[in-house]
Amino acid sequence: TTKMYKVSLQTGQKLNIKGVPVNLNTWSINLAVGWNWLPFVVSKNIPIADALANLKAADGDVVKSQSLFAIYSIVGGWKGSLTYLKAGEGYMLNTSIAQTFSYPEYLNRLNSRTVLSTDGKQSTLATLSDDVAPISKDYAKFATTMSAVVKLPEGYQELAFYNTAGDLRGNAKIQNVDGVDLAFITLYGDKKETLTAYVGAGGKLQATAKSFNFSADAVLGSIPNPILIELATEKLNVFPNPFHRYLDVVINSLDRADVRISIYSVAGHKMFDRSYKIEQGANTLKLDLDQIPTGAHILNLKIGDKVINQKIIKN
Repeated sequence: TTKMYKVSLQTGQKLNIKGVPVNLNTWSINLAVGWNWLPFVVSKNIPIADALANLKAADGDVVKSQSLFAIYSIVGGWKGSLTYLKAGEGYMLNTSIAQTFSYPEYLNRLNSRTVLSTDGKQSTLATLSDDVAPISKDYAKFATTMSAVVKLPEGYQELAFYNTAGDLRGNAKIQNVDGVDLAFITLYGDKKETLTAYVGAGGKLQATAKSFNFSADAVLGSIPNPILIELATEKLNVFPNPFHRYLDVVINSLDRADVRISIYSVAGHKMFDRSYKIEQGANTLKLDLDQIPTGAHILNLKIGDKVINQKIIKN
């Protein structure tokens, strides 16, 4: 009960764990500075602030599950996409204070639907279905994640990150935290790769100027200082799309620049790679893509440290 485990499965299934409730009056775990495995041995779903009431938390401490996370601030407490610790699940905790931690002893004795927290306020216990949708298989295949607190441009509510091959590595929607709209996004990966931010409203996404490398267990941004997303200053258009052989790529650039255009299959295989020089303003590049097979592909445009991806289809 003082350890946590990972399991890699070929087939998704439900795991039933039987036993008696852990005696929280005697249970404890030693936490080191940095990341720790944190088993949740409480037999009910508990709001995160109540579950971690005994933790000596400091600004920037993070607790995360496989798909969600919360970050601590002295002013607002725990905020993020993770709001409850769920019975039967485990977590990772990044703390800046080495300590011996225990869950509040009364949590396994609760028979009512309410919790009286340390500040005297009542909060309702989670009523989460046993049939909560599992994490997407596209994400579950990755053993590591990174977390980011992000502020989107005005008017945008959706955030996604794609790698240079056009593979989705995480998505989230904004939530209001103390009057500020922030996105708490979990990104999935198993290697160092460049991820580019896309923002959207109503399901339509567009590339931005923000990109960074995936790094396992990294935490980017905080509630008072989130990662700021800016829209890409360069604009990319392709036509016709779908195309048969020739594809026109129109780049509207603020300056003269060197650009690199690569085209990948949806499986990530590079099929086209060429560099060009463009001038300030509108530039049209005509690509002869006769050697590329029919189907959907990802056009990847690099201008300096900025990356723009565009889905293209060859008939």
